[in-house]
Amino acid sequence: MGKNGKAAEAVLNRKKLAIRARKYADPADTPRITFEAACDDYLHRKSDLKGQVTLKSALKVLRAHFAGKYVADLTEKDVDDFILLRRDTPTRYGGKRAGATINREMNVLRSLLRVAAKQGLLEKNPASCPRKFPERKRTRNLTVEEAATMLKLARESRSRDVYHAILIALEGGLRAGEIYNLQWADIDFKNVQIWVRESKNGTPRYVPMSDDVRKALSSRPRRLGSDFVFWGRIQETRHHTGMRECFVNLLQRAGIKDFTFHDLRHSFSSHLAMAGVPLHTIGQLLGHKTPKMTMRYAHLSPEYLKGAINYLPAWQSGTKVPQFGRGEG
Repeated sequence: MGKNGKAAEAVLNRKKLAIRARKYADPADTPRITFEAACDDYLHRKSDLKGQVTLKSALKVLRAHFAGKYVADLTEKDVDDFILLRRDTPTRYGGKRAGATINREMNVLRSLLRVAAKQGLLEKNPASCPRKFPERKRTRNLTVEEAATMLKLARESRSRDVYHAILIALEGGLRAGEIYNLQWADIDFKNVQIWVRESKNGTPRYVPMSDDVRKALSSRPRRLGSDFVFWGRIQETRHHTGMRECFVNLLQRAGIKDFTFHDLRHSFSSHLAMAGVPLHTIGQLLGHKTPKMTMRYAHLSPEYLKGAINYLPAWQSGTKVPQFGRGEG
């Protein structure tokens, strides 16, 4: 018996054992459901998870790519083809797709197919070990001069929306999706704060308004029939009509390179750190779940490590020192 014959016999023996143990299922008996149906089921099962915006965004991409296919027919090659296509296809703005984006989409696909496998919809998860891309960590922030130029040009532009969105991100640290999802009920002029109800990690938070943000929002007109502060947003997505194009054009006019809208949030936190604001306070303003997320700004805080040793006792004189956190405004 040749090598192939021995391998076939081994497979047959395993199936016989599985049949005896009543653990073997004929592939022909596997339920046939489409990938779209699996997406709907998965979204329903995960509706209580945080980060629904990211989940829905990934599912939209996956649904479009695997449309019409049956879950049971998906192979490792199909998964790898999807990864390569995402890697090699530019974004809608012509840029290279971030590795982090593809990794997030693959996390969702792997989880979705794992759930399908547990339901008996496929024998093996073809996305159990996908290739992963390196994720570039960057913290690009505006200088004071760049920020002044950007705000001046935005204020003089036709779009009041782009100026207000930049101002809220730069002086409040809100993400683009958080800004575009703001409703008038979230703006508390009495207590001068913004209620961020839809955050990336699913945890809402309050953010104080600066004087400029308060004045800008006070001057915004309200649209009849819309609860949104930025009523030009697209209802089904977190994007805002024309905002991206206006922002890119603004960057070009200001001569600011290698910069994204999300970097306004980094600028907000970086300048707070450089001003000596405690990192845990910055983390609360940003809505970070863990201190680790805020530590990227530690090197910008001039007194972060240096000031900590001042809380040690004067060993030789026995002089007591204030306890950390007391007497701080």
